[in-house]
Amino acid sequence: MIRFVLLLLSLCFIVLNCQQRKTSSIYYNPLANAQDIQQFRLEGKARLDFPNDRLRMQNVLPESAKQKANFVLWCPLEVKEGVKISFKFKALSRRGLAVFFFLAQGRDGSDLFSKHLQIRTGEYKQYHHGDIDSYHLSYYRRRKERDIASPNIRLRKSYGHHIARTAADPIQFQKEHLLEFQVLHGSITFSVDGTVILSWKESGKFGKALKKGKFGFRQMAPLVAEYSELEVFALEISD
Repeated sequence: MIRFVLLLLSLCFIVLNCQQRKTSSIYYNPLANAQDIQQFRLEGKARLDFPNDRLRMQNVLPESAKQKANFVLWCPLEVKEGVKISFKFKALSRRGLAVFFFLAQGRDGSDLFSKHLQIRTGEYKQYHHGDIDSYHLSYYRRRKERDIASPNIRLRKSYGHHIARTAADPIQFQKEHLLEFQVLHGSITFSVDGTVILSWKESGKFGKALKKGKFGFRQMAPLVAEYSELEVFALEISD
């Protein structure tokens, strides 16, 4: 019996080692000053500053302007499936919405910044029913002072605004959290402070899996939030 248990443990160890993910950092940006985002692209109007050596973003148009008050800030780096993207996030206001777009590209497979694509100005419909494809996950959603009853985290796939998966939101107001987004072999995983909050695997229900593209940060008024320590890792399964 003891030999059997030892053999079983040994086999489990071998399997776990075979499935161990190798990671290698391919991009790091502290988001600590204006120079760090010089090559980023802002769509819409926003105030971007660095009062605490962290990127602070907020709307400049009033909330009453509705979708026109919202914006997206894109990183110029293009990534491919088999990637993990992490950054630190801190909400400085209770209300508002934060979304992470990833593997975003033109619907024809072109670069997200291609000149032949429609001009985008931060209004949401341009991103889910425009001429681009992407995954996007809303990880901080507060329409009221404190929304805790609904599953605030929503993973969507566009074109089409399809809801792929929802989950409860553990992110706390005025607390810095480490957020991680991983795409590997058609599976998407979202983690907060090292704990997996949401996972989903592509099935083709909402079209073919997205393989490459850019990533960016979207905010909805009146959210004020800080971002720092952006890092991108290449992932692979070891043999």
